[in-house]
Amino acid sequence: MPGAFRSLLRKGRIFFSEEKKQKTFIMMAPVTHGAAVPQAPNHKSLFASFSSEKEVLALILTALACPAQAEDRAALMRAHRGGTLHVSFYNGLGTIDPQISYLLPTLQVYAITMDGLLAFRKTGGDASNDLVPDLAEAMPDVRDAGTTYVFTLRHGVRFSNGTDVTVADVAATFRRLFKVGSPNAQAWFGDIVGAAACLKTPATCTLAGGVETDAAQNTITLHTTRANGDFLSQIALGFTGIMPADTPATDLGTTPPIGTGAYRITQYSPQHGLTLERNPYFRQWSADAQPDGFVDRIDYRFGLTAQNAITAVLNNQLDFLEDQKPLDRLPEIGAKWADRAHINKVLGGYYLTLNVNRPPFNNLAVRRAVALTINRRAAANLFGGPAMATPLCQIAPAGLPGRTPFCPFTKTPGDTWQDPDMQRARALIGTAAANAPPITLITSSSEVARAVGLYTQSVLQDLGFSANLRSLSYNIFFPYIENTNNNVAISVMPWIADYPSIAGYEQILLSCASFNPGSDASPNVPGFCDRAIDARMQAAQTLGATNPAAAAALWGGIDHDLTQTAALIPLFQQNELTLLSSRVGHFMYSNVYHMIFSQAWVQ
Repeated sequence: MPGAFRSLLRKGRIFFSEEKKQKTFIMMAPVTHGAAVPQAPNHKSLFASFSSEKEVLALILTALACPAQAEDRAALMRAHRGGTLHVSFYNGLGTIDPQISYLLPTLQVYAITMDGLLAFRKTGGDASNDLVPDLAEAMPDVRDAGTTYVFTLRHGVRFSNGTDVTVADVAATFRRLFKVGSPNAQAWFGDIVGAAACLKTPATCTLAGGVETDAAQNTITLHTTRANGDFLSQIALGFTGIMPADTPATDLGTTPPIGTGAYRITQYSPQHGLTLERNPYFRQWSADAQPDGFVDRIDYRFGLTAQNAITAVLNNQLDFLEDQKPLDRLPEIGAKWADRAHINKVLGGYYLTLNVNRPPFNNLAVRRAVALTINRRAAANLFGGPAMATPLCQIAPAGLPGRTPFCPFTKTPGDTWQDPDMQRARALIGTAAANAPPITLITSSSEVARAVGLYTQSVLQDLGFSANLRSLSYNIFFPYIENTNNNVAISVMPWIADYPSIAGYEQILLSCASFNPGSDASPNVPGFCDRAIDARMQAAQTLGATNPAAAAALWGGIDHDLTQTAALIPLFQQNELTLLSSRVGHFMYSNVYHMIFSQAWVQ
């Protein structure tokens, strides 16, 4: 989200997951670095119905545009209301606690079942970057140099169990973030007054002095210890979706959370699926924050392989495939089904995480040697080639405010990636590889992740390391690589921005506050902590409250310096291919929520 929601999609971090059994070109021959590059499934025919790359770009730009907004929404609702949207996702979602789960698919669910005080506008294109009032009547009254936020709660909103939403529910939701150990409790919400005590003893968290309510005035006041230009964006995401005050302060697991959105979760089985139905107590209060939905029901089916699911979508037996599309099906989609395909730019990509606290990657020279050896063009081809991915040189993906091109780990350092530099890499690594312990590279079981893992394994072996590959189910991949008790040396990690900001991206990935040793909720997978850079992050966030443009420039410099640490090695930035059944209309793609399911209709 989501930084973050965990790809696949974890905004997080994303992305999509895949089955193990696909065999593609990448497994047929070894890759040599700086020479032969794995070829995508003929990327020139990837979208064969397009005569030029300009037409592919045109498709992207069209996908970024909003659906026809001029049409009267009430008339559209009368014409298209009803029916069931059928969604396939190979993996289950694990816990569906909105303050714990950090996956893009769950963010998409929370976007239409939960509401916070604020939300990102639920529309397409760049307007989806806008913050709008949600359960708050208006944007907050900001006081005390950006350290006090006063919200007035809307009257008349009810939870899906029929009870009224009160300011006490809002206060309890913020306290619960710390009680359940939300992944971003410290990084995003640690500046709320009283948070330090909550982080120390979560069970007794009160946020005394940090969250104040006035039932008579129906207001909630949040006090922070410093100004933070990203704070309002952070409270607009799923972690702070308001729940009843009596919600247990433990992981809900498979118990559906009670929310206020247009839909509610009525059934959930991690092995089989999830069902959303209309919230009988929902009345639209803001078409920007929480528009009424078109379909009556959304059914998720788990366990169907991407190959079978994509066939079912093309045959109109399913409507949407959440998983990454199999590489060997891309030419078919381009040649036969381009009218049902949507390509959208994604603020995220794939990275290598290197454990900076254990040999061999506690050595900066070794990390930089790996970064110099990686052929990013080869890695991008494993995602589908130029139409689907581009080499990424720095941690911040293109499109984040303040980002300036920077490419230090290539043959001729500059603004763009050119080729690997094995000569510099071998000079840096010296005898470190020969003396290093064996390395296990961890990936998820997705087709792309395994392919990138196999390629990276060959890179490590060429550098002289003893390296093997281990793939984990997507359900356990992120908790496993995040927990320091598992001693993960290196992993292939997808990640997308939680919201359009370098701050939200890199603060989660590489700040000291995001490193929680021994925890499954430690998104700083490399374990990197530089107090000087952290201080610069805080200074940039504080400046962002009064001068966003200047703060963005500071974040651009922080991005360059973090890239130089090679704790995270960027591989490629991706596009997202959405394939729909012919039944689906009114496709809407948000930079934050991706496909907004409530705004699609079915024939």
